[in-house]
Amino acid sequence: MNAVWKDIQGDEGVKALLREYCLTGRVPHALLFAGEAGAGKTRMALEFFKALNCQEHAAEACGRCPSCVKADSGSHPDIHVVRPEEGKRWIHVEKVRETIQEATLRPFEARTRCILVEPAEALNVQSANALLKTLEEPPGNTVIVLVSHRPSLILPTVASRCRTLRFHGAKQPPRVQEEEGGEAPSSLYGLVDEEVRRDVIGLLFGADPALLARKYSEQADVDLLDDVLTVSEAIARDVLVSRTAPGRVLNRELLDMGLGRCGLERVEEILEVVSAIRRGVNENVNVRVGATELFARISRLSGLAGG
Repeated sequence: MNAVWKDIQGDEGVKALLREYCLTGRVPHALLFAGEAGAGKTRMALEFFKALNCQEHAAEACGRCPSCVKADSGSHPDIHVVRPEEGKRWIHVEKVRETIQEATLRPFEARTRCILVEPAEALNVQSANALLKTLEEPPGNTVIVLVSHRPSLILPTVASRCRTLRFHGAKQPPRVQEEEGGEAPSSLYGLVDEEVRRDVIGLLFGADPALLARKYSEQADVDLLDDVLTVSEAIARDVLVSRTAPGRVLNRELLDMGLGRCGLERVEEILEVVSAIRRGVNENVNVRVGATELFARISRLSGLAGG
């Protein structure tokens, strides 16, 4: 195996599989590189692109040809990296749409264009849905690589359309695990303030939306507000997930509530209010009014599920 591949420690099975894709030309249109941070997933994606497009070797990256040099310098016109803006948690839907539009054009130089999305869990519902159509009807000569440290946070509709390769870094076991879809679920623990999560979940068990809106609007803590919106989006996600994959529900308290019976329009209403509040924070809109409306809509889900 070429020295470029050998420079990446561990994950020999993943490297062998990617090399086989290069040799056979049977490259999946979408790949999900899943594993803990520091396992070398982004580096592997770059080496995969170089191997696909090297002008000197087949399935290997020489590191010297114009294509390899441009890829290493970050100047290759056919590598499109989609990340959150600096200081932001989420990948903006407009960034996804711009990249998709560019992908409809022929590659400038490469045989195979690469769209790299990292971290893929930073796709919120809107940006994930914008990407979904491209995953369903991928453009030719393009491979989409989603890099994720927490693949259970990716919408199942997105993860299920990718070929998942699991990374373990230097701890890689002898055989690579390859599967369709994501991994076993994890909770939101560590991602948001647990008190915030319990408060918002409490709306589904009878908590007063107006009182909760007052609590968080008076604190004027941007981080706490962001956690409120993140939990709200997670609840909307859980409603969708519970219909087809209840084992992937993030807020485990909701499993027995029958949320899958809630209509899609109710989920969209919640997401619309979340988006409006995010915009409003930057436009000095009355956050308390928005939060009251958001919490009221979440509270109504319990009645719809029960009925």
